[in-house]
Amino acid sequence: MKKEEEKQLNDNEKEEQSSKQLMLIGTELTIPIIVFALLGYWVDLEYNSKPTWMIIGLFTGLVVGAYNFWKIISKLNK
Repeated sequence: MKKEEEKQLNDNEKEEQSSKQLMLIGTELTIPIIVFALLGYWVDLEYNSKPTWMIIGLFTGLVVGAYNFWKIISKLNK
């Protein structure tokens, strides 16, 4: 009986950890996009090159966000 309780506790801990990681997916995807886009926008303002660097920042943020997303998903599948 004790082993079953321990196993259930371990399963609950794993589920809780998975839930926390799933909640992070949205922020891990959107934060890099926003940060790199704003950085690109700032560079565009400084060098008067609108919208070149903002677009580059958007794509860079998308790549970084997708990589973060992939890391979380692959960790959840283990």
